[in-house]
Amino acid sequence: MNPSKLFPETREIVEQLQALSGYPVSYFEDGSLRTNATLQIGTPANPVHLIRYQPGRGSPDYWIAFEAGNAIRLFRHQAERRFRLSGSSAYRDQVARDIASLQPDLPAEQQRGLAQFLFDSLMLQVRSMPIGILVDQWIYHRYPTLRSLQAEALRAQLPINETALAPQHAKRFPAIMLKANRAMNSAFAIAASELLREPHLAVPYRAAGLERIGLDLLAELPDPDAEILDDRALITVWAERLGITPWLVWLPFE
Repeated sequence: MNPSKLFPETREIVEQLQALSGYPVSYFEDGSLRTNATLQIGTPANPVHLIRYQPGRGSPDYWIAFEAGNAIRLFRHQAERRFRLSGSSAYRDQVARDIASLQPDLPAEQQRGLAQFLFDSLMLQVRSMPIGILVDQWIYHRYPTLRSLQAEALRAQLPINETALAPQHAKRFPAIMLKANRAMNSAFAIAASELLREPHLAVPYRAAGLERIGLDLLAELPDPDAEILDDRALITVWAERLGITPWLVWLPFE
């Protein structure tokens, strides 16, 4: 991609990331992605931020801004306070046993694969969703030119999240994981409805009795413009609310 084709606001966000981290940003189209964009954060061993994005899906500006915004939050932390979130092997094994119990007709290899996917997905969600909501608030208030693309992306994500509300999932997936996933999805929907001023976006979670937990999670969010950040503490508080604190394992970022 030629960066000059990006919106000036997107270029400004990318330039912030480059200045803060000291690493350049490279862009690659990747039709194999299952999501709209990803960012591989640069490290001293690999000093370049690599943004991959789906081709042919319209302007990638919002997704690039969102991924860069997440990385900016990381690099605003002091080096010793940057982290990676992994997961407890004991709870990973527990999820595998739960899936074997809930879905006994599934071949053992598929049980293990499903358990691995569910565990990793939940760890990714608790790591990314509270921070992502803050990044979305930051983009919305600081970069109004991106709002239409942002609104389109948020509206597209909500129906995907709502599939987790289907009642049959209660018989297929561990209760604690389903409860945590739905609670975080509720927080996301309420935050999106408030940001876009579209209250109807949160209606499915109100109808499912999940509004209170969604609001409780959102109440833990700091000011998105706060000078001092502690994203690890925020994620830990969310995990406490969701009953999965022992599942979290923190590793140094680098």
